[in-house]
Amino acid sequence: MMQVRCQHCGRMFTLGREAIALALAEAQQSHEQYHALDCPHCRHVVKTRIAELRRHLPADYPLPKVQPADAGPESETTPESEPSPKPGQ
Repeated sequence: MMQVRCQHCGRMFTLGREAIALALAEAQQSHEQYHALDCPHCRHVVKTRIAELRRHLPADYPLPKVQPADAGPESETTPESEPSPKPGQ
């Protein structure tokens, strides 16, 4: 768990292990040095260093699989069936 303070409103919020692991997985995929978090109180973006996130996660914690941002679900890539005829035609 990690405590983060919003620079805009000053409130603290907590990131759990799952949220930290997801942020690390996304950052490793896109080779980022920072991860942007939204403050749950004011929705201001809080920039957090990846090294700081890594420090709060156990070394043996498994990271989730993340799909690339440009690849969507398979259902969007399949061709649509023929449109149904309009009523009355």
